Amino acid sequence: MAGILSDLWSYLKAVFWESNRWIFALFDIVGIVLFLVPRLAEKLAQNVHLIRSIGGGIFGCSFLIANFLVYRRLAHATELRAISAALVMLKDEIDQNLAELTGFWEKIEQGDESLEGSSLALAGRCVELGPPILICTVWEKQGSLLIGVLSNEQLKWVQSFYTKIVKITNICAKLQILFDEQQSYLKAGQLPKGVVWGVSGPPIPFQKNAPALWDDVEQIILRLLEEGNLLTGGTQPPAVQ
Repeated sequence: MAGILSDLWSYLKAVFWESNRWIFALFDIVGIVLFLVPRLAEKLAQNVHLIRSIGGGIFGCSFLIANFLVYRRLAHATELRAISAALVMLKDEIDQNLAELTGFWEKIEQGDESLEGSSLALAGRCVELGPPILICTVWEKQGSLLIGVLSNEQLKWVQSFYTKIVKITNICAKLQILFDEQQSYLKAGQLPKGVVWGVSGPPIPFQKNAPALWDDVEQIILRLLEEGNLLTGGTQPPAVQ
């Protein structure tokens, strides 16, 4: 019985509500009422102004409601197009970031082979090359549109991806700041070039902090390149932290 009522409701909704035929059904209902209650029809026949008021009211309401439903349908279609476009742009932005990281990592590996395994030297190579140009524009501006269409797994992965992207950018900026600080010490003569001072000596910001920072960057980049773009079929399930 429950299934029959559910099917009946779906049928009525599809025939009358979604197709807007319910507007004409209002006139059918009025006609049936007048047919079943002839006295009401007789009274209406004697009052022309009332007939016009009822007819005009039904027509006006049906016109407004019909246009409102059309507006909602168009707005929904526009929203779907916007979501579809945002999803395409998000996939392209992630691919662009991954391509930028791939190129950056290839340049890092093309350096002097004697630097391999030296986190300090690779951090210096990163400063020399400049940071990878990573963008988060689509996710920042259009992310709210995509929350409802991405699965929980995809949403967690995308959030994790952009968190790592921001972290890479911040660490590279930090490496540049530390390098510039150390260069300022060298130019000021506070730290003789090629000499590493002890605890009592002046600070050595880049040499002291760069290795650990670079290790973080290297780990993040390798993980992102290994995962690929989950939205377009990554190489393996994402490892969300």
